[in-house]
This record gives sequence, C-alpha cells and structure tokens, in this order.
Amino acid sequence: LDVLIGDTYPEIVAHETRIMMRLTSIVLDNLCTLADVIDKCAELDCLIAISKVCKELNFVRPTLTEEKVISIKQGRHPLHILNCENFVPNDTESSQEAGYVKILTGPNSSGKSVYMKQI
Repeated sequence: LDVLIGDTYPEIVAHETRIMMRLTSIVLDNLCTLADVIDKCAELDCLIAISKVCKELNFVRPTLTEEKVISIKQGRHPLHILNCENFVPNDTESSQEAGYVKILTGPNSSGKSVYMKQI
C-alpha cells in the first residue's frame, strides 16, 4: 500500500506545479489583453455606479454648448445631500448678461465651500 500511495503526493505536487507554470505562461502571454479587459471592467463599474447614484438622487445630465454659460437650477452637492437633511439647493447663473465673476461672501460654516464645490 505504501508503494502505491507513497508516491502519489509528489506526483500531485508536480502536477500542480505544471498547471501553475502553464497558467503563469498564459497570463504573461496575454498580459496586455488582460490589462485592457481590467481597465474596461473598471470603467464599466464606475459608469454603473455613477448611473445608479444619478437615478437614486434624481440627477440630470448637463447640456453642453459652445456658449460661455453656466446655468444650474436647484444645484445640490452629491455628498452633502446624503449627510445633511436640511440641504438647501442653489441656483447659479454665469453668462454675459449675469456676469462671469462672482464674489462669494458669508460667515464661517455658512456653506461657501460646499457651494463652490457643487459648481
């Protein structure tokens, strides 16, 4: 019995080693393709996460134009609306008519930084 079973373990280890070497060779031969697939999966994961958050929080897709205009209605900072129950949405206009330069003032902790980040 020892003659039959005793040599089995080294054979299993040798077979495992051959499988790992073959797998390593396949991975190395296809490294660029695998890296591209991983990049595409990461990008898809990000897009799915963004679309899920947009749907859950009722975000809208911005309209991009050639004009030098920023027009935001009921703008909200995505992180603060999750953590703050009484978040106040803000409108923002920046155009030739409304002016391009804005001066933002207010007391400490009044939301100036949050407002600037949401824009």
